[in-house]
Amino acid sequence: MDELIITIFCEIDNFCKKFISYMKKHCLPSDEKPVSFEIPSALTLSEVMTICKVSIWL
Repeated sequence: MDELIITIFCEIDNFCKKFISYMKKHCLPSDEKPVSFEIPSALTLSEVMTICKVSIWL
């Protein structure tokens, strides 16, 4: 089970890195305060998504 969780985390982490980079490059500029795609938290977006994904299976 640990190996599966690590594999899932790595896949999600790779996706999040590409997604955040893509969104920063392709979002339209605005005069308003920019939207951050990174959540200020002790956990990374990848960790939160992995917890959500794995908790569905349990």
